[in-house]
Amino acid sequence: MELFASLGSSLNPFDAPPLKASLSRRSVPSRSVVVRAESGASPPWVSPDARLVLSDGSVWHGNAFGATGTAVGEVVFNTSIDRLSGDLDGPKYKGQFAHLYTSPYGNPASNLMTMESEKCHLGGIVVRDLSMRGLQLSLQAVLSDYCASQNVMGIANVDTRAITRRLRDEGCLNGVICNDASISDEKLLQKTKEWSIVGMDLVSQ
Repeated sequence: MELFASLGSSLNPFDAPPLKASLSRRSVPSRSVVVRAESGASPPWVSPDARLVLSDGSVWHGNAFGATGTAVGEVVFNTSIDRLSGDLDGPKYKGQFAHLYTSPYGNPASNLMTMESEKCHLGGIVVRDLSMRGLQLSLQAVLSDYCASQNVMGIANVDTRAITRRLRDEGCLNGVICNDASISDEKLLQKTKEWSIVGMDLVSQ
């Protein structure tokens, strides 16, 4: 307090005059800027080419990776940030879609030299951001290449947090991953209603 007093009352923030805005209306552009793309130029983003349709009727648009076509499974979420290799080749996800909550961590593929199973048992995989390279030097395949080799469909660029909240509140939901634009949302929804994991002999598979 003594040091503050010795510096003078002008440094007291309660005695200082109010600050005035240095920007005037003239400094703000009066017209908007219109950006026109060159003729034939492609946008700097990838348009959605796949859908995840859940049995509650919600439709999530994203980008396909891995295998192509249509896959049906039970959607369950995973909140881990590593050890995805054990989820990829572990038989616990047979008939299910692994929905990875964390973004973008945790989506490189497995080290092919330390696989715990002969193949990937996942019915599908859902991620927010698709990593195009492994996060560890020991990883020998990125997720998209691995899923393609294992004939597993995946979808990226969807709101995994919103889907996780939905699964948390409503429980596991059946889902369809599809990159065939000719199939309507209604038909995909019907597939989720007709399919059930209950009663399947997954042990023999």
